[in-house]
Amino acid sequence: MNNAPAQTRSETVGDGLSRHAPTAARLAALALVLIAFVLRAYRLDFQSLWSDEGISLLRAAQTLPDLWRNMPVEHTPGYFVLLHFWMAATGEADFALRYLSLLPSVWAVALIARLGNDLGGRTAGLIAAALLATNAFQVWYAQEARMYGWLLASGLFATWCFWLLLDRRSPAKRVWLGYVLSVAATVYLHFFGFLVPLVHTVAALLWLACRDVRLPALGVRRVTVFVLFLPWSSARWTCSSSAGGAAAGPEPRPRGCCCTPTRRATPCRTRRGRPVDSSSTWRWHWPARPRGFAVAPAQALSSP
Repeated sequence: MNNAPAQTRSETVGDGLSRHAPTAARLAALALVLIAFVLRAYRLDFQSLWSDEGISLLRAAQTLPDLWRNMPVEHTPGYFVLLHFWMAATGEADFALRYLSLLPSVWAVALIARLGNDLGGRTAGLIAAALLATNAFQVWYAQEARMYGWLLASGLFATWCFWLLLDRRSPAKRVWLGYVLSVAATVYLHFFGFLVPLVHTVAALLWLACRDVRLPALGVRRVTVFVLFLPWSSARWTCSSSAGGAAAGPEPRPRGCCCTPTRRATPCRTRRGRPVDSSSTWRWHWPARPRGFAVAPAQALSSP
């Protein structure tokens, strides 16, 4: 008879812990998002803009018709159009330009926490969020005025919507709308964004082998994304078919930089906003970038 009250007390404690677990998980996820924000905002404008960031600035500073017409064939215009309107509201300061990349990088931490929670439970979501929040490469690219933070966030949001579509028998129309718009945004941000719907298609085929999924409806959404991308596709076709792409115009030249047709531009500004000697700036900034470790010794030896 003494075991019954003890069992009742243990069940009560267990029920209380289970009720508080979702709240604790949300607080932990919120803490990880805040940590991600602090890591990405710390010394956001410490280093000067480098060549690709300067090109982002120059492209976004154009009028929209010029931006569309002068866009190189290897890029899509989504990020630069977004940066164009962002600059109109916030200005051209280094901090403001890079803050536009910081926002989606922090948002991606919340997205992967939710996606991991839906796929593998609260623990999986928190581990995934912790890894993404503290990843050095993610922090680095969150501090660049480039499209990679937005590419990650839109790809994660599209994948989360895709999972909701697979997991639910009758998906809501807003989930379909979110999926179509996020996939379209992903492919407008970068050509590598096409890998996202490609992987989703393969996953849907594998899912079909085990369960019932509405592939015809999914195909309709793929066609919708293709139709949304047609304006840029037709513009690129017209540009590339006229005089070997001459209509695209020259690559914008970042101000204060030493640019030649055979060499990347050096960063447009120093830490104090003044242009400096191109050779010294090249040696200072290029080895500091993660992708430059392999070529930095050769670059330093070849410099006079």
